Amino acid sequence: MLKKKYWMIATSFLLLAGCQAEDDNVNDDPPQEDNQEEIPEENTEDTNDMTDITEADDETNDETDISDEENVSQELMDWMPLLENVEYVYTSDYGEEALDGYTTSRYPQFNSESTQQFSIRGYENTTVNIYEHQEDAVVNVFSREETFFRDNFLETDYPSPVEEQPVLQLPIEEGNSWSGSDNAEFEITDTQVMIETPVGSFESIEVTMTQGDLTEINYYAEGIGLVQQTIAYNEEGADPSEVTLIEINEDVPEMREITLYPLDAEGMSLIQQQVTLNLYTNENQIDPLTDLLRESGLFTENAQINSMYLDTQGVIQLDINQAFIDESSAGSGIESLIIQGIVNTVSQLYGSIPSVALSIDGGPYTSGHITFEENEVLEPDFENVIIEESP
Repeated sequence: MLKKKYWMIATSFLLLAGCQAEDDNVNDDPPQEDNQEEIPEENTEDTNDMTDITEADDETNDETDISDEENVSQELMDWMPLLENVEYVYTSDYGEEALDGYTTSRYPQFNSESTQQFSIRGYENTTVNIYEHQEDAVVNVFSREETFFRDNFLETDYPSPVEEQPVLQLPIEEGNSWSGSDNAEFEITDTQVMIETPVGSFESIEVTMTQGDLTEINYYAEGIGLVQQTIAYNEEGADPSEVTLIEINEDVPEMREITLYPLDAEGMSLIQQQVTLNLYTNENQIDPLTDLLRESGLFTENAQINSMYLDTQGVIQLDINQAFIDESSAGSGIESLIIQGIVNTVSQLYGSIPSVALSIDGGPYTSGHITFEENEVLEPDFENVIIEESP
């Protein structure tokens, strides 16, 4: 919170009093004329002029403040814009617990006309938030931690683990306040804050959220979005943290490191392969993953993932086309090992979720060697995985 300093100006006035002499013979002497001097008219006029100037200055300042307020954009999209193919990188200061080189990145995974799904990747955690632009507010309608995969939650029925939270609300003016979920209270506490960052200086609005012992202050710049955040807990010994925008990387994909589990050269075991998925805004992970599975030998030439998502029961639903079975010439042992490699890969992609349901074109998996019941759960198994040591 910016600290404002006020100066008190003390003014002293010198009072002049006139004394009138007394005479013992008051009744014998004629009455004396009043010798009190009159204030010259020109001084009175000067005083009035100064008053008029002061009042005029006050009115000018008030008009300037009103003009500045009127110049603040009332378009929510200006303060929280829909972004594409751009990565925001933030550095964090956690006082004595600061980690060297610790950064948080923000990437727009999916968006529509009025909604946007962001991934926020930090230290050992990735959170997905969905923001919806409503008529008079921007509302966080979905939030899920430990989401290392890239499902489009805009198109699924997966419920948000937390309640909706309005993070910005019209009008954009100082003093505007509103209540959120979980006893959170929001207020626009300033509309003209200059925030200095390594990528530039931004005139920003300041939105303060209080929730119990927590105070969170977010600074939004027009056309950019979040440029700085301060978090403090009203607890003894608790150091405040500050998150500041340090990089804006345009026209870049979101990069996801994943592990493939293809067969070894003898077809007797599985090996590990570290690969990268490069995903731009509104690109799902299915097509590039399909390509990687083909390149690794786990998929045949025309095998394709039809759909893949985490359902409300915490099971990864993986549906593959019939070509996966029709083009395969593997025996039961090899087929079983290939399926295990696929299950291991998908499980690791989703952050070690241990349940995968495999289907073919929407129906149960049935080949000449192996049959799975509908929604039968398969689990990752790393017993036959060869861990190659780094040279």
